[in-house]
Amino acid sequence: MKKLIIIGMISLYAYKGFSGSLQIIINPDNGSVEDYFQMVVYVFNDQNQLDTTYSGPVYFCVDGEWNHHLMDPTTGSAYKGSLQMNVRIYRAGNVKVHGTCPRGSGISNPLNLSPSSPKRIVILYENQILVRGDTTIGGKDPFTPSPVTAGDSVNFRIILTDKYYNPVAGNLNFYLSSNDSLVKIDTLNLSDSTKTKIRFKIATNPPQFFQSSDSRVVYALPLETNYIGDTLSPPFQVYAGNYKKLLLLAPGERHFPGDENKGKKGEISPLPSAIPFYLKLYACDDFFNFRKGVNDTGILVFNPSNQYIDTVPSFINLVNGVDSFKVTIFKSGPYYVYGLDKNIQRQSEAVILQILGCRYITKVSPDTVLSGKPIHLKVTFVDYQGNKVPSTHTLYLSAVRASDLQPAQGVFYPNAVQMELGEFEGDVFYTTENSEEIKIKIVDSLGTGEHYTDKIFVAYLKGIPDTLINYPNPFGKVGSEETNFVFLLPKSADVKLYIYDLFGNLIKKFEVNGVAGLNIIKWDGRNDKGKKVASGTYVAVLRATSGAENVLTTKRLIGIIR
Repeated sequence: MKKLIIIGMISLYAYKGFSGSLQIIINPDNGSVEDYFQMVVYVFNDQNQLDTTYSGPVYFCVDGEWNHHLMDPTTGSAYKGSLQMNVRIYRAGNVKVHGTCPRGSGISNPLNLSPSSPKRIVILYENQILVRGDTTIGGKDPFTPSPVTAGDSVNFRIILTDKYYNPVAGNLNFYLSSNDSLVKIDTLNLSDSTKTKIRFKIATNPPQFFQSSDSRVVYALPLETNYIGDTLSPPFQVYAGNYKKLLLLAPGERHFPGDENKGKKGEISPLPSAIPFYLKLYACDDFFNFRKGVNDTGILVFNPSNQYIDTVPSFINLVNGVDSFKVTIFKSGPYYVYGLDKNIQRQSEAVILQILGCRYITKVSPDTVLSGKPIHLKVTFVDYQGNKVPSTHTLYLSAVRASDLQPAQGVFYPNAVQMELGEFEGDVFYTTENSEEIKIKIVDSLGTGEHYTDKIFVAYLKGIPDTLINYPNPFGKVGSEETNFVFLLPKSADVKLYIYDLFGNLIKKFEVNGVAGLNIIKWDGRNDKGKKVASGTYVAVLRATSGAENVLTTKRLIGIIR
């Protein structure tokens, strides 16, 4: 505010016709910017005589630069036409002090001042002027840098100065740094003044994702601790170039602008089928800086392409520079995907998606059932990590032989059920005229792949109450380590099941409480001492009694193969 007042006063006094002058004498006329100098000022009237009638302020600057603070003090008070004061002048070189007051103005005798010792490195744009001696503005006037496009090189000057921003001679090792993470500059040697240029690849306009700043800054940093570094001022903008490339990002990848080879970092994680994920498509310049205002439409192309891929929306508008597709792939396997702009036919680099199929977890009960009786089936749809997938779709069911997964002979129903939010639970039925071991085969409308339940033994007893069967028979190999004895009782009874070898030796005995209807006893092929019995033929004898009443007596040959 004071500087504006000074200029205003000068104009006002000139208008009123004051034509006096100042005589400014500074001693000595040489020295250092660290020295104090004696300054004597005389105010003369228009007849070139000392104006003893003037007592008031006198204002000073260096080299006529009233807008720069280059000396202290900048104001003195004259008394009866003169003043004497000690001053410091911060600008080195050949300088002059200018003074003004309501009576007139004047210029001092020339001074030759040497700089102080080296203290700072200053970084400037190529055409930016160093304001020597003004520490209040960091040695720099306001400056408007030229526009920079991604990929352009910017020229800089680095100058070694004293603490007052006066250039000095000397050498200093320093390095340049920037908030552009891709700028790589080796350590430089500063000999008085150095010119260098830096290529900037990451745009700040529009601001790029994952970049912390919306303007570009460069720092000059000395390697020696007793020197002061500098920051380029003002910061500048790097504008994205013309629309040249498409960039496709999959889950696990992130945008990395400025990398002209790929434009992204990260690894694509395996993705579960039937669970939506997002693919992002960017409209970019040559350095993969995304561009706004692109008048183009983006689509996705899959290989293989099949009915098990759902993409929403089917195309996107790239006017904002980036947009997302919501993708659901229902069938497992590798997929190659790339982005394509429909108008100009630019194509992104393909990404490889590894889709891990979702699967079914099933539970059946009981594991032994009479032909035509209900089998309780619970099905849960989960991803590869075991988390339930809340999908609603159709399951197709059928019965297969447990031994070779070929279609079973009997009748299975229902053949189709509906998953609701990832679950189905209900009864199914299998009717057969032969006792057999089956599995339930499950396929879906999503292309998930076949799934098989645990084994279910379906017993067909022909309705004859004295029938005893066991399944499998023979047993004992891996996958069929135990057998199920199945029989019907007309009423509750005490059941004893004895197993003998062909020499009549008792091998194993079971004593259980039988119930009216279906009964099951499992044998793991071990004797009463817990040891596996040898391969061969054995005789199972079953007797069921209720008090003194004989309810059932029957026997059966059993084969064991190890």
